[in-house]
Amino acid sequence: MRGGEAVRTKLGELLVVSASQARKVQQDILGYIVTFYNGRKRHSMLGYTDSNDYESVVAELSRLRFLN
Repeated sequence: MRGGEAVRTKLGELLVVSASQARKVQQDILGYIVTFYNGRKRHSMLGYTDSNDYESVVAELSRLRFLN
């Protein structure tokens, strides 16, 4: 398609966006996944806690060990 990319929405609508708009959307989605979703996703290896909470606990335990 000349001048843009065809993108199908979740509702099946066909949109035409420029390549730079498509890249921006992809970057925004990846940013969301990396900064928010992955940190809040629960992991079985971490006792079904999310990685943000797990890292907080580990940091606190390390701090307490350092103080002793």
